[in-house]
Amino acid sequence: MGHKSIYIDRAPGRFIDVEGEEFLFFAGASYLGLHLHPSLQSLFVRYLAKLGANVGTSRMNNIRFGIYDEGESFFAQQFEFEGSLLFSSGFLASRSAVDISVEQADKVYCSPFIHPSLVPSGNPMNKKVVQSSAGSIPEWIEEINREVAGKDIDRLLLISNTVDNLYPQQFDFSSLNKLHANKQITLILDDSHGIGLLNKGKVSLRKHSLPTNVELVVVASLAKVFCIDAGLVLASESVINKIRSSANFIGASPPSPAGIASLLEGWKYYEENWGQLQSNLLLLNRYAESEKIKMLSNMPVLTAMKGRWYEMFYKNKMIISSFPYPYSHSESLDRVIVSALHKEEDIIKLMELLNQASF
Repeated sequence: MGHKSIYIDRAPGRFIDVEGEEFLFFAGASYLGLHLHPSLQSLFVRYLAKLGANVGTSRMNNIRFGIYDEGESFFAQQFEFEGSLLFSSGFLASRSAVDISVEQADKVYCSPFIHPSLVPSGNPMNKKVVQSSAGSIPEWIEEINREVAGKDIDRLLLISNTVDNLYPQQFDFSSLNKLHANKQITLILDDSHGIGLLNKGKVSLRKHSLPTNVELVVVASLAKVFCIDAGLVLASESVINKIRSSANFIGASPPSPAGIASLLEGWKYYEENWGQLQSNLLLLNRYAESEKIKMLSNMPVLTAMKGRWYEMFYKNKMIISSFPYPYSHSESLDRVIVSALHKEEDIIKLMELLNQASF
């Protein structure tokens, strides 16, 4: 790995404690820093006392917390879908949506940009599932078009991420218009690193840009942007009802009710910190022109395209993200993550260091 893991006993924010020394913290996925928002923490503590730390029973139990129905109604309206469903994690939300949708499809197409939770389970040799190695979303869709042309494959399931948070890019699905209009297409998108981040209070993909024969299902972890341990499925009522009847939903415990309740009441804090992050992004975008750095203008992640950054930042008392992902055998990536907690002087220091660096 080249450097040892850092073990901590308190949540990092703008700074992180490394063996008694204070370092600037440019890692993690708490883009808005809501995990340390004092008012949101107070709400969480209050609801923790009222609702308890967790719910260890099924959502189908005859004794139910109303906060889950309230949360699902809120998220469906906020993100402009007919319905939503809450899970204890984004991983389980993804698995549940994929498992139900695979059953309904004649053929399943996985994009080259896909989180492990989205890969259909079961026999890896299943001929129903096609894993693509295309270099882009348009190439992937063109592959699908060629395969289904003239064949009796009517119900297609397409699965992808909306954004790549490792080598930052937002995917364009407009080429779906090129797929045959007589096909029934379900599109499952993992928006964990885009929901509420790239578009304020919205999912990152604009639904009206999709063809009418495409049924959109969005899955997401709420731990990144919203800092609560929960997963979310957004879809039509018919899809939501199918997932609600699944073993994955009935047999699993729900997320902490205190987390859901505190986010609903404290939504204004999300909006405040989102605004602060936009100010930080304006500063960041002054320096992102180098071909050695990969960055989206509306996403606070910078990735080293050449060379390694970790040691350089460590020597200057900054900690960045550096580890293999999403698999243990994956290439180790050095990334800088800026959050709403950072101050202008932090970003200036970061930019000056990158400007001085010889990659």
